[in-house]
Amino acid sequence: MRRREGPPEQRDIYVETMHGLLGPAGWLFLKTFSHHQPGTRGPYRFAPDDIRRSFRDGFKVIEILDTVYQEQLDRWPKALLSVIRLNDG
Repeated sequence: MRRREGPPEQRDIYVETMHGLLGPAGWLFLKTFSHHQPGTRGPYRFAPDDIRRSFRDGFKVIEILDTVYQEQLDRWPKALLSVIRLNDG
């Protein structure tokens, strides 16, 4: 199965933007499509290690939970909900 992920340079831009938007010790609740979602079509998928790697500098990943996107589909797409905190200093 081919993994689909956002280009690393775009992830870095996103992380830098979040770092600038969050206040001191700010919280980020990030929901992404999960690597457990079958198939290769559709949005990029992330594994917990992808999220930890992206937010390794200046952030602390508190928790990553398996969840779903609740939609009007027969099967809800699998997702990850990440709880991330900006480091104080």
